[in-house]
Amino acid sequence: MRTSRRLALVSCLSFLLIAPSLGCASRGSLRDLEGRVDAQERRLDALDARVDEANNTAEQAMRRAEAAEAEARRSAESADQAARKADAIFTKSVRK
Repeated sequence: MRTSRRLALVSCLSFLLIAPSLGCASRGSLRDLEGRVDAQERRLDALDARVDEANNTAEQAMRRAEAAEAEARRSAESADQAARKADAIFTKSVRK
């Protein structure tokens, strides 16, 4: 995504450099275009920041989910051990 943004920026800047030599743009229109490019660059930076934030949030959620899964497995193993102990005690008491 950043590569395409750089390509777009280079294309705009190339236009800004070539346009005066062609005589098709005034300094005012070039400033206007530069302002637009700057505004778009700021918007893209803000979007990149939001994507990075969303990615970080997703990674944190994944780590929490993995930790919860590990805890659930430990709890299940503990419950299985407790059930085996209860079965052993019951079996032993019935045999007496």
